[in-house]
Amino acid sequence: MKRVLNPFAQTVHHLKRHVLAFKTTNTNIDNNSYTPRVLILGAGLSGRSCAKACVSENLPTTLTDDRPDHLFNLPCPGLLTRDLLNAPHLDFDLLVLSPSVIIHGPKTHPLVLRARKEGLAITSDTDLFFACLPPEAKLINVSGTNGKSSTVSLTQHILNQLAPPALAIGNIGQPFFDVRLETPSTTLVTELSSYQLEKVESLTYDVALLLPLTPDHLEHHGQMEAYVAAKLKLFEKGRPQSSALYAFKDSYQEPYVQKNDLHRFLAVCFEETKKVPLVIA
Repeated sequence: MKRVLNPFAQTVHHLKRHVLAFKTTNTNIDNNSYTPRVLILGAGLSGRSCAKACVSENLPTTLTDDRPDHLFNLPCPGLLTRDLLNAPHLDFDLLVLSPSVIIHGPKTHPLVLRARKEGLAITSDTDLFFACLPPEAKLINVSGTNGKSSTVSLTQHILNQLAPPALAIGNIGQPFFDVRLETPSTTLVTELSSYQLEKVESLTYDVALLLPLTPDHLEHHGQMEAYVAAKLKLFEKGRPQSSALYAFKDSYQEPYVQKNDLHRFLAVCFEETKKVPLVIA
């Protein structure tokens, strides 16, 4: 039986670091004894996976959702649930957001607005995932409008033939906090949506691939510019010797490409008749 690593044994450390960085004006917090109170917004697969990881690290964790029927059949004992929309006060230190929660514009979720007003630190399950990974992990991140799952699956298959182990994660396969690594240097091929990308700060990459963009999810983002901006966060924090790949014939990406260091990028052009990716240096 293969030995697997739980990359999230340091969840407490990273949550503490995030909250303490946010609470820089409070000098009375003891980092050794301090335990942040965590509120997770969104009881779907990703929210439940994150909640289970937090509870396993003995963090006081509460799960909430706009749909009360989603707060049944909890993933683990010790997890609390509450309907907080009408609560007089959010007695938590950290709000962890699931991907579908809206954080910008007139449709911003009421709990996000309240958390900002009451001074809670805010992160997302995606951001916490990347913060907790061992530095040796190899990261190949994929986004775009269409073709993400096929690209991630094919990339994982090729890598496992050449240099295993490689895992397909994110919007394909297991929720983030269910992932277990065979080695610290496992290659993670991650499918990332615009919902996830708009909420990340800790996302790094060895390879980032952005497939062509067309209007999508505008009910969430409000306008195409916000959707494109979320997708382009894929490229923000490349590791040393990283490679960023983008769709060459995509008018939405061209302004970004023109403003940046072109020699750091490779262009991926999809030949229109044969549908075969041609890599152009």
